[in-house]
Amino acid sequence: MPRLLVDIGPVRHNRNFRLLFAGQLVSLLGSNLTIVAVPYQVYQETHSSTWVGVASLIQLPFLIAGSLWGGALGDRYGRKMMLVLGVSLSVPACLLAAYSPSTGVLVIARLIGGLSAGMAHPPTPAPITAPWGWLFYTSPSPRDQGGSRLPASALKKL
Repeated sequence: MPRLLVDIGPVRHNRNFRLLFAGQLVSLLGSNLTIVAVPYQVYQETHSSTWVGVASLIQLPFLIAGSLWGGALGDRYGRKMMLVLGVSLSVPACLLAAYSPSTGVLVIARLIGGLSAGMAHPPTPAPITAPWGWLFYTSPSPRDQGGSRLPASALKKL
């Protein structure tokens, strides 16, 4: 019978992985709260669904630009520097959004937040997957293998 539960062995036996897991959980919780809180705050201030759409949509082009720019600069100057720069730019953006006196300032804070998230996103998987590469199955592309990227043992368990 195939196992239906996730293997929690790495979380149970490794302190660093537990800290990484907890940090990612807190970060995900904060991100998801922001997704709900900002449109609610904009609607409470303006009573306009147009401004809610603007505040939600303004982040997207800057997120894309930040990802492209942050990825290129991370390859050139180092991923750690781009991760630190993106995260340190997000702190003032979060504070500005939290204490915004008007809707315009909140939209600008979302703009800066999108840029900083885009800068921090490309280098984020590197420090997470580097020490934990043994957890992830890596192989050549399916074209080079002539088949699936999943190992045979995983296919048997499906």
